[in-house]
Amino acid sequence: MFDIPLKRLRKKSWLSDIPDSIDIPAIGGRPAISKSIEEASLDDLAFAIRALSKQSSAIYRKTNALQQIYDLARNEGALGNMLAVPAAARAEEVA
Repeated sequence: MFDIPLKRLRKKSWLSDIPDSIDIPAIGGRPAISKSIEEASLDDLAFAIRALSKQSSAIYRKTNALQQIYDLARNEGALGNMLAVPAAARAEEVA
């Protein structure tokens, strides 16, 4: 039975999330494109990884900021249905 390379890679548990396609950002005057993972070069992967890494960093920063607001508000005694930002701001006024 013929087994395609992508299917074989996906059988590995740590590679099961390989996407069908990748988004390659606009670079050096070239437009952004979406390309089948099976047609992607190493450079295509590198550019897609860089873009995803930037997105991941931005998501981490937002998550961290939200966590800080949550922690400040909870430390101020805020409960689940209370507004988070005013409670966090009160904690900052005391600090």
